[in-house]
Amino acid sequence: MKQKPWAVLLILVLVLTLFTGCAEDPAGASSGAPSSSETPVSSVPTSSDAPSSDPSSSEIPVSSAPSSQPPVSSEPEKPKYPKVNLKGPKGLEAMTCTITQYAYIDKNGVLRYSPAHKETAKEEETITYKKYIAADGTKGVRSLAYNGYGGLYVLLNNGNVRYTESLYMDTNPLMYIHKETNVSAFRSWWVYSAFPAPYEYAMLRYDAKGNGTITTNHWNAEKIDYKKTGVAQVVGHDSTVPSVLYTDGTVRLASVQSTTLSTQREEVAEWKNVVQIVQHNGHLIGLQKDGTLLCACTTSTYEEGALSLKQIPEGYRTHTRRIFQDGYLQRSDGAVYDLNQKKELGVFPMMDQIFSYEYNHVLGVDTTGKVHDLTRRVPSKWEADTMEWLLSLTNVKTVWGD
Repeated sequence: MKQKPWAVLLILVLVLTLFTGCAEDPAGASSGAPSSSETPVSSVPTSSDAPSSDPSSSEIPVSSAPSSQPPVSSEPEKPKYPKVNLKGPKGLEAMTCTITQYAYIDKNGVLRYSPAHKETAKEEETITYKKYIAADGTKGVRSLAYNGYGGLYVLLNNGNVRYTESLYMDTNPLMYIHKETNVSAFRSWWVYSAFPAPYEYAMLRYDAKGNGTITTNHWNAEKIDYKKTGVAQVVGHDSTVPSVLYTDGTVRLASVQSTTLSTQREEVAEWKNVVQIVQHNGHLIGLQKDGTLLCACTTSTYEEGALSLKQIPEGYRTHTRRIFQDGYLQRSDGAVYDLNQKKELGVFPMMDQIFSYEYNHVLGVDTTGKVHDLTRRVPSKWEADTMEWLLSLTNVKTVWGD
């Protein structure tokens, strides 16, 4: 049968079209996979495909539930220090000193002089009061205090006061202290306005309950308005302004300058739960049982008191464990702050006592009786021997018992 020409032409066009499509995409024709140049369409429904409770909206509703993440504070976290819970007042401990640059008391209660002080004693031997001098090796020694003439007062366990060998001892106007008996604690301090007797002293005699009675050498007893009994601690000031801490934790500025210090007295009258006081550069600093510091000015400018406390770093204002007479604080984590230089000296073992040597070196005795150099300054040539001697000591009698 002879086919029609137009039918043959139609068959050729169909064959040609089929052949051309397979040649352009042979892989797609065999597997049905999408081309590498095209982005595959996900089978996961999009937000517009997701079912919604609101048929008129194609958006997913935002939850109003609070986030489980805590809010981020822009303020740095305050450091945490060990809690302070002090007992006291411990007046006897606060008024006891067992080491100076001249001498120390060892753990057996024996007086030990520095090598330099031994040499001075040989050159300047005192004759008049020789029987009242405590020689090197004296036993039964409780405490030491400066006498202002290069030597020391030495308080014995039996309550008597003795002296060390020192220059000008025969002319010392305070040489009558050896007549005192039954003394429990002894402190002396420099007074610029008291020449020719520039050192005042205070002695306490404690009863069985720890209540002390004051005896002094210079205070005008007729004008001083403070209780002389029930005393825990006494500290002196540069201008004959002693302060008294009582066993009930209250404090009194016992000054004859009542008109000048009336405002300061009112401030101190509010102090409670005080366990220790120190005097520093015209300010009285008190330590409360919880480690809080208090401060009052003892000069005629009251505003200085508040400024002084603000200058102390915050951690020391609230977590101080002990204050020291020469102007040093130790925080509950062991850090020591120097009020004289207004800087932190570092972190050390807990200190029993801190003292200075020639204003250049700060040293401390830890609770085991070992001496530490807290400033780590290189001593001068004439300081080197004494510094070496001090830093070799490991058996100093401790005071606080903690």
